[in-house]
Amino acid sequence: MKLIEARVNGNPRQVNTKYGEKAVMDVVTAEGTEIAIWRPAGDMEVMGRMNGERVSIAIDSKGKASLVEHASTKPQSAQSSNTTTDQPSRSAEIADYIQRLGKLYSHCRAT
Repeated sequence: MKLIEARVNGNPRQVNTKYGEKAVMDVVTAEGTEIAIWRPAGDMEVMGRMNGERVSIAIDSKGKASLVEHASTKPQSAQSSNTTTDQPSRSAEIADYIQRLGKLYSHCRAT
């Protein structure tokens, strides 16, 4: 597994596939490689991204790309709300992030 930096190319979108509705985000690596990141429909980690935003992606041994998620599952504009009322939910988001990151690292170490 390798981790690389990329830039969002265009706005993420929802598409209908034969497997149902999915969220897709196109990214471009520093080398110019275009990669599509596929996630479940309505996934806020993808849909909250903006054109030109830098992201980290992981490429597994089979060549499948996935987004390395950040601590927040809210779009950037929603994060600008009053932080004093969001502290309990923020703690839960951080705990969830740490759990997902641990699973990612375990997977990376196993491959």
